[in-house]
Amino acid sequence: MKQILLTFIMALIAQMALGQIFVDQSATGNDDGSSWADAYTELSTAIEIASEGSEIWVAEGTYFPDGSNATRESTFFLDLNVQIYGGFEGTEASLSERGDYNDHPTILSGDINGDDIPDNFTDNRSDNCMHIMWTDTTITNETVIDGFFFQNGHTDDDDGSGNDRRAGAILSYGAPIIQNCSFTQNYGYFAGAVYPRGEFATGFRILDCDFYNNMGRSGGCIYIVSLDAGLVENCTFENNDAVFGAGIYNASSSDTIRNCVFTNNNAGPDGRGAGIYNTQVFTVIEGCQFSDNTAPDRTGSGIHFTSSDNPTEAFVRNCTFERSEADFGGAVSVYGEDTEVSIGDCDFNFNTAFTNGGALTVGFGATANLMRCNFSENEANFGGALFMQNDNSKLNIDSSTFISNISEVSGGVLHTFAGVDISISHSLFESNSTSPSGGSGGAFNLNEDSLDLAQVRIEKSRFIGNFGNEEGGAIRLQNFDAHIENCVFAFNMTGVDGSGGAIINNGAFRGESIGAPLRLVNNTFALNQGGEADAVLVWEDPQGQASVSLQNNAFHQLGGVDIGIQDGDPEIISTGGNLSLNTSADLYLDSNTDILGSDPLFVDLNTLDFGLQEESPCIDNGEPDDAPDEDIEGNERDDMPDIGAYEYTGTVSADIPNAFRSDLHVFPSVTSDDINIHTRLDATPDRADISIFDTQGRRVLDRQLSPNGHIIQEKMRLGTLNAGTYFVQLSIDGQQQTAKVIKK
Repeated sequence: MKQILLTFIMALIAQMALGQIFVDQSATGNDDGSSWADAYTELSTAIEIASEGSEIWVAEGTYFPDGSNATRESTFFLDLNVQIYGGFEGTEASLSERGDYNDHPTILSGDINGDDIPDNFTDNRSDNCMHIMWTDTTITNETVIDGFFFQNGHTDDDDGSGNDRRAGAILSYGAPIIQNCSFTQNYGYFAGAVYPRGEFATGFRILDCDFYNNMGRSGGCIYIVSLDAGLVENCTFENNDAVFGAGIYNASSSDTIRNCVFTNNNAGPDGRGAGIYNTQVFTVIEGCQFSDNTAPDRTGSGIHFTSSDNPTEAFVRNCTFERSEADFGGAVSVYGEDTEVSIGDCDFNFNTAFTNGGALTVGFGATANLMRCNFSENEANFGGALFMQNDNSKLNIDSSTFISNISEVSGGVLHTFAGVDISISHSLFESNSTSPSGGSGGAFNLNEDSLDLAQVRIEKSRFIGNFGNEEGGAIRLQNFDAHIENCVFAFNMTGVDGSGGAIINNGAFRGESIGAPLRLVNNTFALNQGGEADAVLVWEDPQGQASVSLQNNAFHQLGGVDIGIQDGDPEIISTGGNLSLNTSADLYLDSNTDILGSDPLFVDLNTLDFGLQEESPCIDNGEPDDAPDEDIEGNERDDMPDIGAYEYTGTVSADIPNAFRSDLHVFPSVTSDDINIHTRLDATPDRADISIFDTQGRRVLDRQLSPNGHIIQEKMRLGTLNAGTYFVQLSIDGQQQTAKVIKK
């Protein structure tokens, strides 16, 4: 007996000296964990013998909680901070000698009978462990779980209760660091794989892990609740299923989700948020990729946001959303009056909503802020890119581009029918459309129903080449309070039988007269085409109220009609300073400061340069009262503002060095081959260089130019580049301008 005790004590001393406890199911030595040769054959034994700070090394193989005595209630239970590493071959002398954990799979399995059927979460599951691992409230970031495959854990279903329904792989009441692990074939009613829960889980870390083919009702992979400072980083979520949050269900927490990939996840049936479902959270989601996710019955295949008793505030940054599908909000849905989501520097491409909002839906009083985002080739029945529903919902768009989005019914970019609040600035809407067989509002179809709440303000934006088959080549308004200033409308059109080439403003009676005032200030309208009026058309039913007020607008419609009334007796008022190439609007542009039959002399219509030539009659002929302080490019307007969206700037002062007189324009912004590059210069430089960079900052194309005059006008072919996002940089005299382009 003394000899046995002495051997045990010596083994413990050896483990303390080496700092490791070894586990290898194929070991045939003393089974004391002192070396690879004498390793424990069961991980459960090593965890039981470990002390605070122990390091456990586990060789490849398959391990069950409680080993050969495993039952459905068995789990690897951690109540002391230890570091557990898998992925060893079983010969390593240092942690640095361990290679990729995939090379020597160390599997922690809940499939006790070994009879599970891949991707079948119903049959042969009654024997499986409910939780493969459990970490107690005493666990902190001092615990590391690294290099394991967690598979085939299975909780109780909706007929269970409490912890019996939580986390098929790891139920964590503490805050371990889980890294370099893979989770597959796990099921949990709440959290198929990992469930960080409660205040002691604050600060948990899930890093560099893969989640694939897991399932749950809420949280196919991860369910986060009631904690702060959590982090999920550099993880991949693929082919997971849940009703809510097939990747992550995030509730009542403050956390960050960074540099993760969500692909081919499904929320259903009747589900939301195939990538991430958020409710009552403060969260940052950044650098993530969402692709090919689906929520076919409900909302937000990439991310769904909502709020309840407590608010939701979220920031989504530098993310991409591609080829995803939902019924509402093909990529993202933002719901709830206490929900505010700010989305910045994100790309939304090729997403689909079967009903509304090809990329994004905002509703139930929520607020969404879009900054420097790109939306291209998204599609829906209503709102090819965006959809808004319910009174008091808010949408703010700044410095974003919307290219080639399609609506089958109305609103190539945006559709709404409620009392919403919309603000748009510094944005581009190009080549968006409704179906050629029907639909209105090539870019926007904005409708108010009955409460006189709806309002929209659009400034410093461009609407180029949009198509609305029936009404409003660019914008259709109905019962909205609208203000549009410092904008360009060019080459927008309706179908052959359509009405209102650029804008149509409708006043319709909806149980009471709620008004449809439209204010147009310092806009440029050029070469739009539509029935009854090429630029602005107004309609009013007998009990409706529609009006248009015009000031300092420039019209260049060749032989077309600038302004017209389709029906009714709407009010059209000129407050002066408008100019038209023709005299078609002489009934309406009747101020003594309006100019009819005069060419505005834009710099170059062919290159969409609507700046003013030095001889332009628009210069200094605008009406100063209530004119905006700046033009479309942020140039200051003086006491005698110019007509149209652009203020003539003349020669730039020599003591303010600036090689450029206008922004860099690259069009089309989404292309399969050629792009056109255009800008105006202050003087003819000796040399100009164009470079194209990918999103990693690598230069992929270069060209040196020999400018002739004050205009750069070049065509470049991108056909050799892979599909993706690129940045075009024009360099002149040490100064640069940059524009984004998407290569299909």
